[in-house]
Amino acid sequence: RDQLSQIINQLINKNLLQKTDGQYPVLQLTDSASTFLKQKLSIKLAEPSFTSQASGDGSQQGNLPYNAELYEELRILRKRLADQMGVPPYVIFSNNTLQEMATYYPQNPQSLLKITGVGDQKLEQFGEIFLAMISEYAKIKNLTDMTESKYKPHPTAEINLQRSTYDQTKELLIKGLPLSDIARQRGLKISTIIEHLEKITEIDKNMSIDHLKPDAIRLEKIKTAFEATGMIWALSPVRELLGEDYSYDELRLARIFIRKSAS
Repeated sequence: RDQLSQIINQLINKNLLQKTDGQYPVLQLTDSASTFLKQKLSIKLAEPSFTSQASGDGSQQGNLPYNAELYEELRILRKRLADQMGVPPYVIFSNNTLQEMATYYPQNPQSLLKITGVGDQKLEQFGEIFLAMISEYAKIKNLTDMTESKYKPHPTAEINLQRSTYDQTKELLIKGLPLSDIARQRGLKISTIIEHLEKITEIDKNMSIDHLKPDAIRLEKIKTAFEATGMIWALSPVRELLGEDYSYDELRLARIFIRKSAS
């Protein structure tokens, strides 16, 4: 089950699978997956490591040279959270995800997002508490963030696949369409389009998106909230400060403009 979970997490991170919202989420193919299948493309995945959830020990069971001591602390933290939520531990994070944390020592939200199995939703739910533990451990042991060493160039087929879906969104952005129209034409959620927007503006810093800029007063309030949380870019603390009147989509969109103005 853990090996299958590792494969699923990799496919989600590569934008080939997505989880539905709600209390009982299921897996669905993305638009990128449809293109992938129609064009009969190939993809490389990291070989899943064998980690027995029954034993749950911190020894090296896969290919990662992870820190067994930190892994055990993370595993205990995961179990405590799982018990509080009444869910199995792997719903929080898989063993493989914890092993990567204990290998690369992510110490900020951007680094944590580079760990397999960590997306925006998991970052919002559990990022702060796991980062606090890793950062404290790294400080005591004098360890540095190693997430930059994790990434290797993607296979050509995957790059073309990602460019395909981002380029489709970018073409509609250039036309000056609002997010709702782009989402409708692409058959995607607005939140997905905003994720595309984050990637597009990260690659093309001169991309004009001023027509999507939030209301100036609300944007300033969001910026102030980010500053109050230490500009770590996590959304949940900002939402707690501002309240439910501010959606995660609005916060994520505003974050793009705040980052652009800060760069």
